[in-house]
Amino acid sequence: MAGSRAEIEEALDEMDRLLVASSKAGDWTIWAGCLSQDVEFHDTIYGTYLGRQAVSDFVVAVHAPFPHLRYERDWALIDVNRQEVIFQQRMILPEPEGYAGAPFATDVWSRHRYAGDGLWSLKQDVTLSGAQADANFRGWMEAGGRFAAPPLAPPTSKESE
Repeated sequence: MAGSRAEIEEALDEMDRLLVASSKAGDWTIWAGCLSQDVEFHDTIYGTYLGRQAVSDFVVAVHAPFPHLRYERDWALIDVNRQEVIFQQRMILPEPEGYAGAPFATDVWSRHRYAGDGLWSLKQDVTLSGAQADANFRGWMEAGGRFAAPPLAPPTSKESE
């Protein structure tokens, strides 16, 4: 069953609301509520995860070092015929205490496929610049940013093949 443009836009807005709620609470299982049970998640750094629980577990682990990280969507393209959305968002690290400079943001493009009933069956993330991400994290640490938990190590090339 195909979703209308309005339905897809509402699902995208709901995903944004869940992202905000997850960031505020530091609980990334909240965001997983917008995923279908059979979701596929492809991340250019960490690989592929299949199923809502596997994706939720991964998202919780990858956000553990900075549970209050936030995402802000800059733009979105909706293809109703394909039931897909492509958008750019900024992944913004929480400001270190006393920091008043520019946000520590990394650009990410995402592709989502709408599954109906407000849920997404595909999520594909592409970090646009590894150099930007590295500089962002280094600057954040130098400004006083601290991990709440050890960072999730990316898989080695052998594991991701």
